[in-house]
Amino acid sequence: EELDASLSATMTPAEVLSELKAKWDQDYFNNDLRFQYACALSRSGGINAENDKREAINHFAHLTQNGVFVRDSLFNLALTEYFLADYEFARVHCEDLYRQDPDNRQVKQLHAAISYKHKRMMEQDKKDRDTTLGVALGVGLTLAAVGVGFLLSGSKKK
Repeated sequence: EELDASLSATMTPAEVLSELKAKWDQDYFNNDLRFQYACALSRSGGINAENDKREAINHFAHLTQNGVFVRDSLFNLALTEYFLADYEFARVHCEDLYRQDPDNRQVKQLHAAISYKHKRMMEQDKKDRDTTLGVALGVGLTLAAVGVGFLLSGSKKK
């Protein structure tokens, strides 16, 4: 929760985002600009925030795959996936980073936050499945009872 609050305060203003996009569009192969633009996208809070974050993930993945800003791109990749509640992918990327830099406090904190949120999400999914199963079972038993009732009432009329 603390991580969410502190990072939410660092949203990128729309003007900065459009300025970086214009620069990157003019110099498409500039990895410094790509990284800056991806960071700005990952901190987007506008109406297109989810799409911006997904675009940021593509940029960070590209940079990582090409060996550019690998550590920073992995960290931002995991962080952006965390904010999109893609905890499985966030954990994978965070663990990749952790293997590279096991003593990094930020990585440890991010990993702990991802693990916590992922566990809560899995617990909620289990509750939802159990509730759905219970409702389905209840409906099924009710329909079976109604069916038996009709069969019994039909056999009494003969």
